[in-house]
Amino acid sequence: MATYRLSLSVISRSDGRTVQRAAAYRSGEKWTDRHGQTHDYTKRRGVVARHLVGWQGTRAELWDLADASERRANSRTAREITLSLPHELPERERVALAVRFGEYLRSRFDRVACDVCVHRPSGRRGSDPRGHHCHILFTTRAVTEAGEMGAKTRELDDLHTGGAAVEEMRAEWAAAVNTALLRAGVDARVDNRSYQRQGVARESQHLSRGARELERRGEQTDRGDEVRARRRRNHWRQRRDEVRAPVALPTPLREAREVEPSAVSSHLSSDERAALLDALRANRDGAAVERPERPRAQRRRRAR
Repeated sequence: MATYRLSLSVISRSDGRTVQRAAAYRSGEKWTDRHGQTHDYTKRRGVVARHLVGWQGTRAELWDLADASERRANSRTAREITLSLPHELPERERVALAVRFGEYLRSRFDRVACDVCVHRPSGRRGSDPRGHHCHILFTTRAVTEAGEMGAKTRELDDLHTGGAAVEEMRAEWAAAVNTALLRAGVDARVDNRSYQRQGVARESQHLSRGARELERRGEQTDRGDEVRARRRRNHWRQRRDEVRAPVALPTPLREAREVEPSAVSSHLSSDERAALLDALRANRDGAAVERPERPRAQRRRRAR
């Protein structure tokens, strides 16, 4: 089953974060920034691909320039989108899908520059082996043709326009993933709507960044316990729905009519239940089918 994720966050000085360190970590590279600090993440494993969209120089030059363009101590120096990539696709198509979304962001938000880094699953104990994902860092300012930082893009910061822009991005990513899955001949699909809007009895399993870091260090958190409980409940809901799903019959019976498992009495033996289902499949005209007669001795034992 394909999974959907698109989350938006910011790299802000007020949180004590630097965009140079964030970019070096996501790309698994080493460089010294304009402040003289060296960021070395060359030992980082799991980086599949790195692409710069809308920038002709190096990654270090891009983020040094983005950092130098902001003067305030609490400035937002970059935005980040984290995407879940479909594990059903081959690696080359996952990378192409992520780069195409970076190109969409560039055209959608006034020619910002995007840094696309595709990662494979971490391989840690307990991690999901299907967890292919992508980090896209993009500038908060437009990049001019001369390679300079231009005007600030305010749409995502505005309370009136930010929510609609995020919903538009979420819908665009869902459409891009579903198109890629369709072209690959995969039946799975994703949906950008919440479980509540879909009418699905599922609970969110999102773990915040702070709680996730504590859990990775082996510290158990209340939020982590809650997410684990939600996963268990979601698992059993899914199992329940699979059991209740209708049984698809082959074509003779009114063009693949469906019979609910509950239509076959639960107190019948397995042989009787199989005989009744065979009779239903053979009934081309949809006429009523009599229940197999149970021997009188069996009925008495059941009654006791």
